[in-house]
Amino acid sequence: MLIMNATPPDPNDRKNRTGQWEKGTSGNPAGRPRGSRNRASIMMEQLLDGQAEKLVQKVVTSALEGNTHAMAICLDRLIPRCKERTINFDTPPINNYNDILRAAETIFDGIGKGQITPTEGEKLTRVLQFQFQSYMALDFESRIAAIERELFPSKEEVEFEKEKRAELLTEFKLEAQDKLTLTEEKVIQDEGGTHGPS
Repeated sequence: MLIMNATPPDPNDRKNRTGQWEKGTSGNPAGRPRGSRNRASIMMEQLLDGQAEKLVQKVVTSALEGNTHAMAICLDRLIPRCKERTINFDTPPINNYNDILRAAETIFDGIGKGQITPTEGEKLTRVLQFQFQSYMALDFESRIAAIERELFPSKEEVEFEKEKRAELLTEFKLEAQDKLTLTEEKVIQDEGGTHGPS
């Protein structure tokens, strides 16, 4: 029979059940403190301390003397490289969903004809996608607002409906009164004609 000496768990060990360190706990507490800097970086800064102006002047002088690498460094600082160019491509004006579909067709057509690159077409399509999502959000909000107005009318709308019903009721009463008056007059005329002198 094999007997193993099990070492008792260290009470200071802050690992979880899977053997991983708990969040916020360092596996090497004696390691480099958080926020400390590399010695090599500190030494380089100390060497260059106070020499920045001389170094810049040296690069500029070398560039003026024809050193292409120095020229490239200076030009990169003066005129940053343009990472992307503007896309000169006309799409139809967009006011609704159908315009978005037409604009997408125009972009695909432009890619096919070589007027824009596929990457530029993809970027333009992303803009259209954002517009489509914006229209969808506005459409959704307007539909929700219409449903809410239908289910929960405002006080003004309720008052307007009451006034409208009151007007209709008044008109109905007046019409009924007029018809009743006409009927009574007709009955009186008929009775007068029946019992009149022969």
